[in-house]
Amino acid sequence: MSGSMRSAPVLIAIATVTFAVYARVGGHAFVNFDSNVYVYENPIVQRGITLDGIAWAFTTFTAANWHPITWLSIMLDCQLFGSDPGAHHLSSVAYHALNAGLVFVWLRRTTGRCWPATVCAFWFALHPQHVENVAWAAQRKDLVSTTFLLLTCIAYTRYAQHGSRRRMALVATYLALGLMAKPMLVSVPILLLALDVWPLARLTEFGGRRLVVEKLPLFGLAAATGVMTLVAQSSQGAVGDLASFGLGMRLANASVATVGYLLQTIWPAGLCVFHPYPESIPAWKWCGSVAVIMALAYWAWRARRNAPSLAFGATWFLVSILPVIGIVQVGRQAMADRYMYLPHIGLFVGVAFALATRRTQHPRARSWIDVGVTLTTLAWASVTFAQIDSWRDSGSLYRRAIDVTERNAPMTFNLGITAFSSDPERGVELVQQALRWDPDHPLGHYTLGVMLNALGRADEARAAFLEATRRWPRQFDAWANLAANHFAAGDLEAAERAFARALELRPGDRQTRTNLVATRLRLGRFAEILADCEELAAHGDAQDRANLGHCLFGLGRFSEAIPLLESAARDLPDADYLRDLTRQARERAGERAGEPR
Repeated sequence: MSGSMRSAPVLIAIATVTFAVYARVGGHAFVNFDSNVYVYENPIVQRGITLDGIAWAFTTFTAANWHPITWLSIMLDCQLFGSDPGAHHLSSVAYHALNAGLVFVWLRRTTGRCWPATVCAFWFALHPQHVENVAWAAQRKDLVSTTFLLLTCIAYTRYAQHGSRRRMALVATYLALGLMAKPMLVSVPILLLALDVWPLARLTEFGGRRLVVEKLPLFGLAAATGVMTLVAQSSQGAVGDLASFGLGMRLANASVATVGYLLQTIWPAGLCVFHPYPESIPAWKWCGSVAVIMALAYWAWRARRNAPSLAFGATWFLVSILPVIGIVQVGRQAMADRYMYLPHIGLFVGVAFALATRRTQHPRARSWIDVGVTLTTLAWASVTFAQIDSWRDSGSLYRRAIDVTERNAPMTFNLGITAFSSDPERGVELVQQALRWDPDHPLGHYTLGVMLNALGRADEARAAFLEATRRWPRQFDAWANLAANHFAAGDLEAAERAFARALELRPGDRQTRTNLVATRLRLGRFAEILADCEELAAHGDAQDRANLGHCLFGLGRFSEAIPLLESAARDLPDADYLRDLTRQARERAGERAGEPR
């Protein structure tokens, strides 16, 4: 029986079990945490695969990333399923099952060993830390990039076994596609060097220099993608600066998070969508974490001959986690469950192949190892099944994060936004609580202002908008809403200043220009705004015609004002003041006509 025939039952079992555990995501809604940006509020993506969409995917920095292949994957789902969230989620399950199957295929082809390859595939498919990657539509990039990573590894195995530039070109092609799905794959050239040591055993045959030289094009791809990613994330303000996240704090958190990832791999408790950045980290904690990491690295080096799979696993983990560990801080999270999707492969390979060697060398331990592996897999699968429920909708997602973390301001803020539609007062309370924990959150102050304004609490809303403009001085919406609030309160001079500032930030915004003109009309600055009124009215908008008519009335040009006021009154719903102004214009025009020459 051929190898592919022997592998078929295992692949079918992997796919079946993966879909059985994850099937409930088919009934889940999209969460309003980034999924709106990636899917249901993105009009370009919603149109499916189009020429304009393809061009956009390769040129946009939307979501602070450059990952065109990910965008195309989501567009394809929209082409096939429209906006059905269940279908999108089940598509992600299919990607995850495919990746688990590719883990098995890669390891089976590379090592020729079925038992550890099967264990790795099932652990990868069922570990609870991967729920976030599968159940969250915004994390399609993890799934797609890992597909191409594993295809890269399979292609590299064939290159190592048979050589040829064509096979290396295929390796580079898969890697390029993976990098265009998620830039976390920048570490792949180093991971391939680790593969050269074990299990491919190319280092002794070719030497380190040649192995590095042959991968220089791959390093070039990784470097180019890294630069593109920094540009994308910096352009969207996603990269934390040293004032917000000091280098010492970043290094301390990176060490603690690395150990935290290892602990959660073994005992996956406290999983959630957002782990807040700590205000401080005790010295004993980060010193202990550094010691653990150094011990792991030293142990991996010492084990490279007697337990090469463990050395490989430790190397894969430490190298692949490095791009997302927070040295270059992106976002405000201390760690993220989704970041373990790629590093877990190395850890699972290291442990599973070490156990396989133990089973072979010590037959008496075989049954105990089998029982331990089975119980571990079942335990992880049960936690995964339960964890999936927290992704049911936005509210359940945020409540889970709040329940398992402390002072989680971002998730409390998000829960407040979600709750506002059904319980406005509760929504306001949650946003206010988030701001007490994180007062330096300008979007929070702005959002609070919008909520309070909607509830008719104008004075409180004004204070929130003022705070938002103080902390976020270049945010157009904060200034525009502050201006509208001042205008409604009758503070026209303050409204004028705020509208003018908003227009500076967005000079082409027609509505803001119209609002500024209306404010200056109330202030009686007719001569100052006549040219603006005439330019705006030339486009035929009813409110702009009304403003021009009002301006001409204020300048005493009553006959010119009348037709504009009448026309605007016919088109605007609340036109009583225009009819009154028209009546006054007619009276004054008549008086002027009756004056002796």
